[in-house]
Amino acid sequence: MRVAVDVGHGWVKAVASDGRREMFPALLAPEPAGLDLGPLGNGVHWVVVRETGREEKYLMGEAASRLATHNWTQDKAADPATLALVLAATAMLDAQAPLELAVGLPLSWFGRQREALRQALWGRQASVRVAGREASIACERVVVCPQGVGAAVHALQAGAIGEPGYHLVVDVGYRTTDWLVVEVDRDGAPHGLADLAGTVEQGIHDVHLATARGLEADTGVSFREAELAGATVVAHGREVDLTPYRDAPLAGLTDEIARTVHVRMGDMVPKLRTVLLAGGGGQELAPRLRIGQAPHRVVPEPMWANALGFLRMLGC
Repeated sequence: MRVAVDVGHGWVKAVASDGRREMFPALLAPEPAGLDLGPLGNGVHWVVVRETGREEKYLMGEAASRLATHNWTQDKAADPATLALVLAATAMLDAQAPLELAVGLPLSWFGRQREALRQALWGRQASVRVAGREASIACERVVVCPQGVGAAVHALQAGAIGEPGYHLVVDVGYRTTDWLVVEVDRDGAPHGLADLAGTVEQGIHDVHLATARGLEADTGVSFREAELAGATVVAHGREVDLTPYRDAPLAGLTDEIARTVHVRMGDMVPKLRTVLLAGGGGQELAPRLRIGQAPHRVVPEPMWANALGFLRMLGC
């Protein structure tokens, strides 16, 4: 079975070769101390990972939003939370051996971390219990893919990139924003341009952080970033609309991405045929983000773009 898992800093997206999908917040919290609340407890949200005689128990996804913070490590291969999220997402898809797995890294991290992450997952065996199901995971083949490139592969497969010329793909994630230019030649063959690609170390996280600061200043209530994913929060018994707190940070993030890409691309910007936006952040920034005057479009299924591209790169 082939599975692709995009472990972002905000969300985990997993797709299988048989078409099944799972998506949940990239949040993991160790088993908290507390009383047994019976049917009102979080038992259905537990993730239990057993490897070589040891067992770890976590709250995962929405159930962990009050206790967990978004994982901020750059060393994915050495991070137990990242590896546990990959295993949990794979188990949720009922993945069966032999398992071929694709995962990703931001463009600017890819070259120096790809082999370490591959080694951390290749040959890994674990028993994972999640959402009332138990699966035995054994990774027999692991492919590590560059994020952004995954989104571009998905855009090509979906027909969003086709006409000859230069196409800019901007993949806005939770922590980072990857961008790259794909050239389609006159024969219709696509080529990524390595000198016109990079990572902006900003993403939707920066919007949530500024939103939290504004909320605390106005209400005196502190919120974790994970609690700000919706349109409203509750403070002192009343519902607070987040839109006024998010507008300025969204504009700031949009300006920073556009400025960085403009500086790097220089006189290539007016030569673009299209600008394609991917990722959950790409969809959110679509009404604001403008890089040159080429048509701007959101790729089909933008939040799934990298995961679907990784699966394609795995051979599906």
